[in-house]
Amino acid sequence: MERFSSLLPNCSPYPKARRICCCNLRKQPSPAKNPPFAEFGKQEGVQILGYTEKIADFMAAADVLFTKPGGLTTTEAAVKGIPIVHTRPIPGCETKNLAFYTERGLSLTSQKLHGQILAGRKLMSNDELRHSMCTAQHTVIPPNAAEKTYQLLCQLFSSAYAVSDDTAKRRLYE
Repeated sequence: MERFSSLLPNCSPYPKARRICCCNLRKQPSPAKNPPFAEFGKQEGVQILGYTEKIADFMAAADVLFTKPGGLTTTEAAVKGIPIVHTRPIPGCETKNLAFYTERGLSLTSQKLHGQILAGRKLMSNDELRHSMCTAQHTVIPPNAAEKTYQLLCQLFSSAYAVSDDTAKRRLYE
């Protein structure tokens, strides 16, 4: 955490930029009470929230989103047209997500923390790069991805259990 804190003064080209850390720690102690996070939270311009149900609002206000390449947050950010810097993936499907996004210009990444921060700075200071990433996101990720996923699940359920689409929909909600 000390390494990360030492990079903060240089992580934004805008001196008054705010860094808000939302962590999915619903059943764990507040990150602000965890010593490494608490130290990080003392940095000027840093706010540690921990778990929040207002993540969509924070994402909508973000100029750049730093996130691991999980499917849900990454897809939501792409649908919203938020420039993404992917952090290290958890091996498995996140590794494939990372490759998918970076190969298509939907996100930037680096293996090292310092490189991730540089990628965020690059996105913050380069309007053309930000615009081309958001354009690629809108081209590759359908805005109705959630609806298409739901329809596919209903079709698969209908086929697997030989029931009508209406029955499949009802059973998926039960």
